[in-house]
Parts: sequence; structure tokens; C-alpha cells
Amino acid sequence: MSEEEKKEPIDTQKEEVILRTTKVLKVLFVVLAIAVIIMLIYRLTTGKKKESDTTLYIMKNADKHVSSLGEYKKLGYTRHDTLVTDDEINEKIQGYVTRGTRYEKLDGRMGSLLEPGDIVNCTYVVSKDGKELEKKTGLFEIGSGKFAEFEKALVGHVVGDTVEFNATVPADYETADDKTALKGEKLNFSVTLNYVCSRYVPELDDSFASEITGGECTSVDGLHDYFYEKLTKRKETEAMAEIKDELLAKLIESTSFKDLDGLVDNDFGKMKDYYETLASTRGLSFEDYMKNELGMEPDEWEKDCRELLLESIKERLVLQSVADKEKLKVKKNSKEYKEMIDEYMAKDGYTDEKKYLEDIGEDVVLCNMTYELAIKFIMSTAVAES
Repeated sequence: MSEEEKKEPIDTQKEEVILRTTKVLKVLFVVLAIAVIIMLIYRLTTGKKKESDTTLYIMKNADKHVSSLGEYKKLGYTRHDTLVTDDEINEKIQGYVTRGTRYEKLDGRMGSLLEPGDIVNCTYVVSKDGKELEKKTGLFEIGSGKFAEFEKALVGHVVGDTVEFNATVPADYETADDKTALKGEKLNFSVTLNYVCSRYVPELDDSFASEITGGECTSVDGLHDYFYEKLTKRKETEAMAEIKDELLAKLIESTSFKDLDGLVDNDFGKMKDYYETLASTRGLSFEDYMKNELGMEPDEWEKDCRELLLESIKERLVLQSVADKEKLKVKKNSKEYKEMIDEYMAKDGYTDEKKYLEDIGEDVVLCNMTYELAIKFIMSTAVAES
């Protein structure tokens, strides 16, 4: 319930950590999404470069599965606003100040009366009609007015005591976990007043500027320009990713495909073999592994997996087709190849090119480069729509 819960690590509260596996892989960059699938499938094939591998097969046989390639030149895309405002910059800076704010226990306040202005750490149990709804520990600032009834009920009580009262949760009250169902409800509260805290807010000075930027900006006066550059770059990157997705979706939609089931079956077989092996190493059946480790029913996982693989195969087919038509290819040891391989290795944490090519597969890397050239070509002719 407390908006302050997000700001302070609570020793007395044991948060349950729930691990969930995302049903469908969501990534921003189209090329990166394809690369992830390609590398995963490649690594599941024991490192042997076989013609039957979908990735390598598509390199030479895209025309066998593309009946009619859609128009890929001068595609329209939605224009994105990448302007960064002063308010966004100030909000970013203030966010660091907020995260740097800390609360320290005041030992001398045990047994004293609570007063307006006190920040109290308390453990509260919320119930309705005798049924417990939640139990949490958090911070409340008496007199903040964010939950007036709750705060007023605590004033004058002794730190260390437990207080019980009824209060109506404000309809606009911001909760840490957004329990909208509790907003506007009259609930019963049982609140144990653990201790009073002092609040330390970091000073926005040159030292703080250096700290939050990792030393890249050493003066508070330079923070505006620093975050303007960072936020602009992020917005431009996100916009570019969305444009890539939009253009590729249009191209796929206007393209006619054929005989894709075998390609999906081939990749899905490798994926399933991989997860069956994982399950076996943990002494679980495939079904139990899916349910216990991934939180999914096997049929549900297969459906999602096949959809993802089909999407990836279509992406690879249209990009390879564009590359074939435009004769786009990266030559080994060319300047273009060197720039791209350096970028790839940096992203994957490699410094040794030979080791990188052995681990990922030279053909797979060249394939990724080809796809990147294709999407760049598509984007180079694309037209922004007003």
C-alpha cells in the first residue's frame, strides 16, 4: 500500500520471488531477433554445418519458399517523435535523486509518540469482512496527505505499539503494486509501528553528477546536456527498432510463402530435443520440466514456439530474398566485414575473432551480416508517412 515501499529495502519483509519464462521472445531489433534464433538453432545442432540446417538452407534456397516477394522499396513507415524535452531530462535527474534517497532508523524514538512529519516504518495487515487481503511492511510519512485517514489514525500512538482502525483507501492512491481493487474500499488495518526514520536526500552537486554518470559528467551544470544526448540516442534507437519492425511486417504481409511446415518442423525438432536434454539433466520428464521450470503446458509451449519459429523463418526468407535480388553480400576480410564483426563480437563479449566464429559458426555470422545489409537497404528507400 505504501508508495515508499519501493524506495527502502525492508529487512523485516520477505518478498517472494516468482520466476516466469516469457511465452514468446520479444526483442526490439529485427536483425537481433533473427540472430538469436539462428544462433540458438545452430548451437543445438552439435556444431556441424549441415545443408539440412534451416539457417544454412535458406541462404541458398530462399527462392524455393517465396512464391512472390512483396514490394520492398519505398515502403511507408510511421514517423516517430524523438524530441527530448526539459521535463524529461529533469525527471531523469530527479529519478536518480529519488533512488539515492535513504532512510535510517532513529533508535532514540522507540516509545515516543508519533507526530506529523514523522516517517514511520510499520508492518500492516489489511483485511475486509474478517478476511486478510495482504500483509506488508513499508514507510509512511505522517501528514503527507497521501492517505490522510491512515496517517491521522497513527498520530499520538507510541512507537512499538500495534494500532487497529478502519480507513477508506483514496481512489487516487498510488500503491507499490497497484492493487486497484483496494482503491476506494473501506478496510480494516492492524498496524505495528516498528520505528521512526530520518530521511537523507543526496545533494545535487558535482560529486553526485559524477557518481550517477559513472564519471562521464563531472559537473552538475553538464547534466542537462549529458542526459539530453543519452535520452535522444535512446529515443532514436527505439524509433529505429519500431520502424524496422513495421517495414518488415509490411514486407512479410505482402509476400507469398510456400512449403514452410518442413522448415518449422526441422527447427522445432531441434528446440524440443534441446529442452528434453535439459529436462533429463534435472531428472525430469519433458512435461514436468515445461510445467515446473517454464510454467507452461507442453502444448502451449509448442504452439508459442512454432509461432515464433515461423515468424523467424519468414523474416529470414524475405531478407535473404531481398539480398539475392540486390546482390547484397559481405565479403570476408573486407572493410565492411571488419566493422560488422567487431560490432558483433563487442555485443557478445568476444575479443578473439577465431573463437567467435568457432562458437557461433562462420556461415551463421555471414548470414546475419547479409540480413543486416538487407534491412538497411529496405530502410534506405523507405518513406516517412505524415
